[in-house]
Amino acid sequence: MRVPYSWLREVVSAGAPGWDVPAGELEQTLVRIGHEVEEVTALGPVDGPLTMGRVAAIEELTGFKKPIRACLVDLGDGAEREIVCGATNFMVGDLVVVALPGTTLPGGFTITARKTYGRTSAGMICSAAELALAADHSGILVLPPGTAEPGPTARVCSDWTTWSSTWRSPPTAATACRCEAWPERSPALMTWISSTPPTCRRCRWRQRRGR
Repeated sequence: MRVPYSWLREVVSAGAPGWDVPAGELEQTLVRIGHEVEEVTALGPVDGPLTMGRVAAIEELTGFKKPIRACLVDLGDGAEREIVCGATNFMVGDLVVVALPGTTLPGGFTITARKTYGRTSAGMICSAAELALAADHSGILVLPPGTAEPGPTARVCSDWTTWSSTWRSPPTAATACRCEAWPERSPALMTWISSTPPTCRRCRWRQRRGR
């Protein structure tokens, strides 16, 4: 499981305001409670207008050797941008991450408005790999409904590229739910975890007994 540290910080802070633990300390804590941390990766920054968009229309362009689509994307400002994309794993209504001209993605790749396949593409619909969130280039990143609304308020997405942690939970749910190991290093995180009902029998039994 690969998790952007900024997303984890946002989720935990919702239940424990002010929670902020360095990525290295979080890695040690995950190991101490039984998770296998495979890697903690420092990722390149995103600089520029990275925002959320909702796919408003898709036109399949013909006459090319591979699938090409001209998409109209709503960025929440009352105007729809046409963006040319070769991925086919999304549909009208999907929530996507859009890099507008002037954005520099991890690796130093700068987005520009350019003429391609007979259209002017005013940005790029991003894959998880282009945001340095995963190695999969096979399709764009489609976010779950309700994640955010189109518009510049989704600029927080650029924080995804600060740190990314990849870990694997052990096969025993009891070990994965061993919450009592957290408070020594991350008391605020423990507060948030303890407010969430345990999922395994052992932890529910311990909670009822006050242990």
